[in-house]
Amino acid sequence: MKAWLDDYHQRVAKAKQTVQNIISKNQTVTILAGGAKNDITLYGNGYTGRSFYDGLGLTPPPKVINDMDPEKPWLQLSPELLTEYAGDYIFVAVDKATETYDYKSEPVWKTLDAVQNDQIFEIDGWSFWFSDPISILGQIEEVTEMIVQQVKKNKR
Repeated sequence: MKAWLDDYHQRVAKAKQTVQNIISKNQTVTILAGGAKNDITLYGNGYTGRSFYDGLGLTPPPKVINDMDPEKPWLQLSPELLTEYAGDYIFVAVDKATETYDYKSEPVWKTLDAVQNDQIFEIDGWSFWFSDPISILGQIEEVTEMIVQQVKKNKR
């Protein structure tokens, strides 16, 4: 068990360092679910947001911190409110098997800096729902790889 925990902490620390070398402390990250639909869920440091905020040490926008109830770390939003909660980077949990969205063609979404700067990522909502250590580690490593690949793509 100790060997597994040591490996876990090492892998999380490596991923955290990699991500923090790309996303600075003064940049914010928003975690959403629902894609470009009418019903959007905003996550704080619970459920889908746990890997990002606890695991990778990323910073949510101040409004997310102020409006989120720690006992209920999610809020339902209408698309019109996205601009108030949108961070420099946005991760959207969708059903990857059946959903993907063209955020640049959606009226509210296309106004967001994260969308305009190609700093929006779709994650599989199902696999990011779980918060056991094995799931958290997989989520952290997946997000790290997504961010690294985006940086490489943008350098081309």
